[in-house]
This record gives sequence, C-alpha cells and structure tokens, in this order.
Amino acid sequence: MANTTLKRGLMVTLGLIFLFSSVYACEYDADCADWEECVDGSCELASGYCDGDSDCDSDEICDSDTHACISVECATDSDCAEWEECNSDYECVLVSGMCDGDGDCDSGETCDSDTHACISAECTSDSDCAEWEECNSDYECVLVSGMCDGDGDCDSGETCDSDTHACISVECATDSDCDSGEYCNSNYICRPYEQEDDDDDDDNDEPEDECEVDSECSDWEECSHGECELASEHCEDDGDCGEGEYCTDHSCVMQTGYCEDARDCNPWEMCSDHECVIGPERCASDADCEAWEICEDVSWTCEIAPGYCEMDRDCTYWQHCEDMECVPNSGKCEDDSDCGEDKHCDAGTHTCEETEEEEEVTPPVQQQPLDVEKLCSPLVENAREDAREDAIEDFAEQEEPTKKEELLGGNLPMVLIGGLILLVLGGLAGWHTGRSFSEEQ
Repeated sequence: MANTTLKRGLMVTLGLIFLFSSVYACEYDADCADWEECVDGSCELASGYCDGDSDCDSDEICDSDTHACISVECATDSDCAEWEECNSDYECVLVSGMCDGDGDCDSGETCDSDTHACISAECTSDSDCAEWEECNSDYECVLVSGMCDGDGDCDSGETCDSDTHACISVECATDSDCDSGEYCNSNYICRPYEQEDDDDDDDNDEPEDECEVDSECSDWEECSHGECELASEHCEDDGDCGEGEYCTDHSCVMQTGYCEDARDCNPWEMCSDHECVIGPERCASDADCEAWEICEDVSWTCEIAPGYCEMDRDCTYWQHCEDMECVPNSGKCEDDSDCGEDKHCDAGTHTCEETEEEEEVTPPVQQQPLDVEKLCSPLVENAREDAREDAIEDFAEQEEPTKKEELLGGNLPMVLIGGLILLVLGGLAGWHTGRSFSEEQ
C-alpha cells in the first residue's frame, strides 16, 4: 500500500513538471527564437515574421534566413509562363533558347508568338520592306500586288519602271522586241543601228555608235548597243538616284536617317516612312528612359536603375515601392536615422532596437613593477623553517593506535557521516509509511 501511494505521488510530481515545462516554455523574448516573442509563457511568432510559406500571402514566401515574408514573382516553375522558369531569386526568366519578344532574338530574327522561339526573319512588319513590298506571314518581303522589282515581274510588252516599280507598256523591253536592224534603247524605243544621212550624194553606212566596249566610256558608264549609258547603280546627278538617295562620285548613297528597311537602321531603330526612328519600347540612351530607368545597351530597352523600383518586388523584403523608390516598411528601418533616440537599426532584422549603454571602463592605475624575489624570499624561508619544526614534532608524538581507531580503520569521521545519513533516510521512510497508513485508515 505504501508503494502504491509512493507511485501515485511520483506520477503527480512528473505530471506537474511536464505541465509547467510545456505551458511556461519561456519567460522572456530572449528564451525564444529571433522571430518569436514570449506571450503568456509560450513562444509565438512575432508580428511581421513567419515560420513557413503558409504564414505569408499568396504572392509571398517565407525567407528561411530572416523569417520575413517577401514578395516574389514565383515560387516554382508552374507560376511562370510555359517558356519561362523560376530562378533562385524567385523571378520568372526565359528558358534558354526561348523568347518573349523580338528584343530577345538576334538581328535578323523574330520571336514566334506561338512557339516563343527565335526564327530567322527578313521582316517583322511592312516597314522593314521596300515601298513596293509587304511582310507576309512567313516574315518575308514580297511584292505588293501590281508592283514589280524587274521586267520579269511584268507581262510581255511591259517593263518595270525603276522609279515607280510599276509595270508600264513600252514599245520594247529588249532588242528581241524590235525589228531586224533595230535595238531597244534606254527609253524602250526601237532605233535602227544605221541611219541614212540627209545628203543623197554621200551615203553614210557607218553606225552612229559611240562605243564598242565599256572602256571607251566613262568609269560610271557602260557600252550598250553602241552608246555609252549610265552603268547600273551609278549616277550623274541626284535625279539618277532613288528616293532618299543622292549622287556623290557618280554613286547613289543613302541620305542620313533614310532607310528602305530595318537593316539600314541601328539595332534600337525601325524603318518608318523611309526614316530610322526609335522602335517601340526601345532606347538609344538613358535620355530616352524615365528618370528612374537606364538604357540597357544589349537589349536597348529601359530597365529599372539601381535604387529605384516600379513595384514592391523590385525591393528587398523589408521595403516597399513608393514614388519609384524603395522605402522601409512600417516597423522597419534602413539605418539608425530611421530610429528614435537611444535606438539603433539592427542590420539583420532591419528593426529598431534599444541601444545598451556601454559601461565606462576605468583605466588601471599604473604601478611600479613588484620585486618578487625581494618580497617572497623571507616568506619562503619562514615556511621552510615551520615545516621542518612540524615534522620533528609529529615524529616525536607518534603513538600506538587505540583499539577503536584500529576497529574503524582510522576513518571515524566518514563512519559518523555515513551513519547520520542512514539515520535520516530511515526516519523519513518511517514517517512516510506511517502517514500513508493513517490516510488509508
């Protein structure tokens, strides 16, 4: 019966110990983790902190280092488009080899809107083609209906006008369109190789040819049907050149800023009405961007400048975007100036903490070095003399041990202490047994 009572008391004691250790897990905030606070003896999440993604909003995750919720664009690849992946900074970035616009592709390529892959392209819009061409669905420049780029695009009896690129009816296009003894001149008119002189007495059987070979003409001319005519892509004045061109050194060159297609322009430009202009969402320098942006010189697009933002996710977890600048969230700080008097900004949590006053340390008084040998020599000598005298006295006083000392083995103090302990334990056991018996009665 006494054992039963003892067991019950032990179980109650253990239960109380477990209860108080569970309920009162802490007494101060310092007893908890950095992201917790002590509330009624229990460690709970402190305001503004988290212990897992479930403690954050849907567009946030819990930073495992700071235990703060941070805004992210993605947590896994499934949060991004098919052609994107979620990187280690929780941002959706293009999968290698994929694109989201022509700016992600090399020159001469376009981003296919269906596959999001870069494909070779002659054009992406009609402005990339010549005036008499248009950009088809295969990103190729093709002739506009009714236009031409050479005589082969016209019907028989027509020629392609080099200025208007329209097919026009002519007497001839080649010598084969003329009668025997005639040739087709530069005005598409059949002319005879020989022409009789008005003087009936002097027959002139020689042709009026100026030349027989190109070397008999100027450098910018060629010999055609016995006449020196302008060679292809050469000129005598601006009138011999196309639109947007001028004649210099008998060659037609493009006027500055004039274009036929995007290939005549800079990477950040497009050809519009034969003029190179900055393309949509493109820039040539920082001046083409907003005050908080810079012009990225690879994609030629305006990007957020360091220290600026467009949305909260452009900032760190303890900041939000306000007026294009990252500013601390409520209850957060960037440096000591954001905190009140006697407080400082903790660099890890970015919260204002109390600044502990440093105790003034009194500098030690400079003392003269001690002469150890001088001070200690008398003490050592006295100690040696005392030890010598004690040894002689102990030897003289040695006697035979008494019977009691022999019986106890010279350990009388230890025996007395052991007996006292047994006596106390026996008394306690008797008291507890008697009390238990009386309670059961």
